[in-house]
Amino acid sequence: MIVLFLALLIGGIYVLIIGAALYGWSKTSVWTPPADWFVCTKVSVVVPARNEAENIAACLDSLLAQNFPKENLEIIAVDDFSDDNTAEIIGRYAGQVRLLKMSDRVSEQHLSSKKTALTYAVEAAKGTLIVTTDADTSMPSDWLRLLVSFYEKTGAKMIAAPVLFHEEKSIFEKFQSLDYAGMMGVTAAGFYFKKPGLCNGANLAFEKTAFEAVGGYAGTDPLASGDDMLLLEKIHRRFRGKTAFLKNADAAVFTQAKSNLAGFWRQRVRWASKSGAYTNPLTQFLQAWVFLTSWAVIGSFFAALFWSSEVGWTIFGVLFFSKALADFLVLKKTTAFFKKKDLMAAFPAAFFLHTFYVALVGLASFFQKKYEWKGRRLR
Repeated sequence: MIVLFLALLIGGIYVLIIGAALYGWSKTSVWTPPADWFVCTKVSVVVPARNEAENIAACLDSLLAQNFPKENLEIIAVDDFSDDNTAEIIGRYAGQVRLLKMSDRVSEQHLSSKKTALTYAVEAAKGTLIVTTDADTSMPSDWLRLLVSFYEKTGAKMIAAPVLFHEEKSIFEKFQSLDYAGMMGVTAAGFYFKKPGLCNGANLAFEKTAFEAVGGYAGTDPLASGDDMLLLEKIHRRFRGKTAFLKNADAAVFTQAKSNLAGFWRQRVRWASKSGAYTNPLTQFLQAWVFLTSWAVIGSFFAALFWSSEVGWTIFGVLFFSKALADFLVLKKTTAFFKKKDLMAAFPAAFFLHTFYVALVGLASFFQKKYEWKGRRLR
């Protein structure tokens, strides 16, 4: 009976967590620029790029096609010691895109990272508002208008906005897309409750002065990841109530899911590597509980399978249906908002993949201390 009580406790708290996320997402207002709004802010869009020859042109074309006054826009692309012709492709946009080379800042490739590339660009930027994105993204034409109007009307020091996958083909890619859609709901809820913990550097905006006030990425440099969420923690601590989430489907940045398990595994373990650096106790608790719930579902299934008892299957059923119901409800809501309801057909398979991925990646992050990112070994 004690084990059944624990199962009810784990499943119940998970439902409450996801239920709170669903509530926060639903209560977050959709942003629409006022009819009389006009641009006042100088904006610098920063694109760090390493070995992105296949993607960088499409990203820059998307940025140059923005419905945004050119006199208020600066685009900076940073070549981070690429082994391909990324820098050459960026150079073709001379006069429209500023090219910075990390080789002009540091003498050796191993001294560079995404954070040093971003820092280089932010220091060189002329804009009041810095917007970061990745070199493998594309965005709707009103993306910048939404970000900048939101900034000017709310006065937020840092703004997180949606990142989604597109052009999904396989069940594996659809699973990743569902995972991202769910994360957008959880991300928005964190900001709604004034306890932000998630954001994505592929769609992030912050004041240059706020970045400087918190010392940029100082203190997070040794980590393989964290140019987004750890910076959010620093700015949120320094400017309470001045961080926000922009909820609008046209403010989403799009990228492609990993096509194979190896690439996906490296990406997610690298992301999980920063978990121990979080200073927000709520973020730590929420991530730990999702990890615990995933392991509880897996563990209870195998326990019931091997020891085959009515109580065992009851415990598994409680945990399984608690997680499945909570996940289904939040994904149904977020996919509908982003006009990706067709992804819900992949939910049964995605649920199992998500449960195992959270459990295994979370475990691996405790033991794996070195990571690979685009041919570069990181600690």
